[in-house]
Amino acid sequence: MKMIKIGHRGASGIAPENTRSAFLKAIELGMDMVELDVQLSKDEELIVFHDKDLKRMAGVKRTVNSMDLLDLKALDIGSSFGDEFKGERIMTLKEVIELAKEKLSLNIEIKEMGRKRKLVVKKVIDLLEEEDFKSEVIISSFNKKLLNMARSMDKDISLALIFSSSRVKALKISQELKLQAVHPHHSILTEGKVKGYKGLGLMVNTWTVNDKEKADELCGWGVDGIMTDFPKIFKNEE
Repeated sequence: MKMIKIGHRGASGIAPENTRSAFLKAIELGMDMVELDVQLSKDEELIVFHDKDLKRMAGVKRTVNSMDLLDLKALDIGSSFGDEFKGERIMTLKEVIELAKEKLSLNIEIKEMGRKRKLVVKKVIDLLEEEDFKSEVIISSFNKKLLNMARSMDKDISLALIFSSSRVKALKISQELKLQAVHPHHSILTEGKVKGYKGLGLMVNTWTVNDKEKADELCGWGVDGIMTDFPKIFKNEE
């Protein structure tokens, strides 16, 4: 089976992360899927943005959930990456789905939203239903409770646990929540672990690999997908 090439926050090594430019670059460079981050604005719209605050990307000392979508859309999140990206705007999840249709699958990491955890999960699943895009998506999270909520709302949707520590009881959680995949950091993987996960019917998608030699090694171990900031590491992969 062909390994899945996954752009981390789009092609975020060569364009501002989680932006239209990053997703278009991922398409242009032959990615099969992109990973992106979803959280809620103050007025409870689903937006695609990683950080809790806007300082790094927009130079604004505000949290994402303290601003309405209209105000977030007014921010330039491209200039901090490079002048050629001036004017890049925060995207909604709906806008990304429209961009991705028939071009990319999505790995949607839902960010922890505290008391709004259930709301954001429901909104994501409802939107996927409305857009008839559920079959092209994996919902992922570090948070077991969030994944449990998603499973209780939809028994069929693909879910994945993200983790970066070997102490996480990934197999136990995967069986409890009937997950389709695990998303471990590449540093904690071994060939034996990959075979163990796959032996239980789980997909193994690992992150974030920006070194071609490491990517080749992981591919040899049989991982199903690799997330990278730099799609060029897959240049010779066929």
